[in-house]
Amino acid sequence: MILEKILPILSDREREIIQCTFIEGLSQKETGERIGLSQMHVSRLQRTAIKKLQEAAHK
Repeated sequence: MILEKILPILSDREREIIQCTFIEGLSQKETGERIGLSQMHVSRLQRTAIKKLQEAAHK
């Protein structure tokens, strides 16, 4: 699977956010509460992580 090959490009925190929001189905607010970040910071990190994954997938 492509995702398994490109996930390692993310930081641990970015991976954790992707895991919480997309795999576990938590909201950004719930994810932030779990890992000790604001919803806004989770949103920024999630957007950065998605951008990194998209760029890696298109290479």
